Amino acid sequence: MDLKDVLSKLRGVKRQGDGYIALCPAHDDHNPSLSINEKDGKVLLHCFAGCEYTDILKAVGVERKRTKQSRSKKEKPKKQAEGKETGLTLKVYAEAKALSTDHLESHGLEDCKHAKRNAVRFPYFDVDGNLVATRYRLSMDGQPRFVWKTGDKPVLYGLWKIKEWIK
Repeated sequence: MDLKDVLSKLRGVKRQGDGYIALCPAHDDHNPSLSINEKDGKVLLHCFAGCEYTDILKAVGVERKRTKQSRSKKEKPKKQAEGKETGLTLKVYAEAKALSTDHLESHGLEDCKHAKRNAVRFPYFDVDGNLVATRYRLSMDGQPRFVWKTGDKPVLYGLWKIKEWIK
């Protein structure tokens, strides 16, 4: 796997520092969350939304080359810790709120991954419709229920609707 090959298979690629950022192909990404770098001839991929490395490779159609060391290790399936949540989906959230998923999607809510857990992404737009913050709902009643995208500041939800409400 070579850096140029991987970059050619990604959308929204931009140079950032010593590497690149792009839209992650392993989830429905609207803001570049995939970091791409190269170190010692190896392509390093990291999705800040929590997608697994193997899922990213699969989404771009690249097979991971196994080294002698990684072939000799037995890969153990990841087990979900007993009682630990796997996160929240838009369908479960919609049912809990007695709303349709279509209605929630019309407001920009969507399924995503956050820190390797299922989550619902809530986009927050300013008065002009520009995305200014993202909040993730991780569970209906567990802790934490909500987290903000790193660096985003809380703002009022629905600001982009103000112009239509005051007409």
